[in-house]
Amino acid sequence: MILQAKVGDHLTAGEPLIEIHARNEQEALAIQDSLLASYQWSETAVQAQPLICDVIHP
Repeated sequence: MILQAKVGDHLTAGEPLIEIHARNEQEALAIQDSLLASYQWSETAVQAQPLICDVIHP
C-alpha cells in the first residue's frame, strides 16, 4: 500500500488516494473497502496532526 494523498491534501474527483498491492483482485477490493471506510471527507481544509505527540523517557 502506498499513500498517494496525505491528510490535508486537496483532491479532485478521480485523483488516486492509495495504491494497493495485493495477491488478487478480491483481496484488493476487500482492502479498498476497509480503507475507504476509514476516510473522512471535508469541504474545508484540515491540518495534519503531528506524527509524534510525545516522547516517554525512562
